[in-house]
Amino acid sequence: MKILHVIRRPDDELPLSVARSQQDFHKVAVLLVQDGVLSHEDPGCPVYLCAEDAEARGVGSGPPRVSYPEIVDLLFEHDKVICW
Repeated sequence: MKILHVIRRPDDELPLSVARSQQDFHKVAVLLVQDGVLSHEDPGCPVYLCAEDAEARGVGSGPPRVSYPEIVDLLFEHDKVICW
């Protein structure tokens, strides 16, 4: 099963902990949106940043950035989407 975690806040450790624990059994990816793009933790799985949110918050470098159409593609590529 492919699971996408959409994380909106950088200060909540639970979503990344859950994503890490699921990696043993599933293909997991993380999409950081809103203030979540400010997160600096590495969950050990593919991570994507919402390009518009990263630009608005002055995030210089980091994981690959995705546009809104690419975010829609990510949502449909995964069997389960969990929003935090």
